[in-house]
Amino acid sequence: MIRSGWSDPVIESNSFLKAISKIMSRKVNENPENFPDIRSSEYLLIFSDYSGEGKKDSHFSISVLVMGSDDWKEWESGRQIWRRRYLSDGRRMSHKNLSDIQKSLALTPFFELLDQTSGFLITIGIQKNFDYIVNEIPIDLDNRFFSEYRIWSPKVLQKMVIVSNLISLFVSGFGAKGQNLIWISDQDSMFANETRLGGATKLFSSILAGYLSFDLGHIRVGTTKSDPGDQQLEDLVAVADLAAGTFCERLNSAEKSPLSGDFLPLFAPDLTARSAKINQWLCGSGSNLRKYFFKVDRTGPQNSTTSLFALE
Repeated sequence: MIRSGWSDPVIESNSFLKAISKIMSRKVNENPENFPDIRSSEYLLIFSDYSGEGKKDSHFSISVLVMGSDDWKEWESGRQIWRRRYLSDGRRMSHKNLSDIQKSLALTPFFELLDQTSGFLITIGIQKNFDYIVNEIPIDLDNRFFSEYRIWSPKVLQKMVIVSNLISLFVSGFGAKGQNLIWISDQDSMFANETRLGGATKLFSSILAGYLSFDLGHIRVGTTKSDPGDQQLEDLVAVADLAAGTFCERLNSAEKSPLSGDFLPLFAPDLTARSAKINQWLCGSGSNLRKYFFKVDRTGPQNSTTSLFALE
């Protein structure tokens, strides 16, 4: 078994998913020995959060933290020390809620801990509205298997289809035969209650099956509602939250001025103070946590273009 690398799934349509897969394959497989070893872990762990629901946001962003359970053990040991030292009262880290002094003091040590953690942080900004994207990855609501989703809000269903395809892409790309999968999401509208969570899990499993060329072990989908009370899950999802919120702001800023090549300027003058600090970490080098940022834009009624952006 190849311990590190990226496996391209079979994607028939010429979609943004295929573009992301090709870029990841090129980046990771050039020097696979330099990338985190995820496939040898018993569990493939994925944590996700989202941003861009505001009317002024140009893009919807999803950020995904991917790691193996072996790396999680090392992270968790350090996280518990960090929690006791900085946020022993259980306060939650989030992009929208970094204004108090204690959270501000906790942020830099949080990033230092992440830099020592092996894994991937992948953030995708998708231009709104989603019609052109859903045309690339359609779902047949006339099929009886999907009948329960007819009562879902079209906006929530579109979002769930996009997110499920992206998570499935990363599972097939980074995963290995026999691995157990745990996907933990923020408590988004896609997972609003137990019934919705059950439907979302069923939809994701159906989509995932179309990507996999190998059999996984157990599959579990949950939200931060399952946190055991010590912020164990909340802190991991917070990583995705910070990245998604900041990248969304970066894209809003970029809409006001033309982009030069595949780079977003480091110093965006209209970034909020909280995003500016997170942005510096996202742009940093020398981290064991590999960070990738994709921008998906509409080019026609049923077409899109995908770019890998370096935050420099």
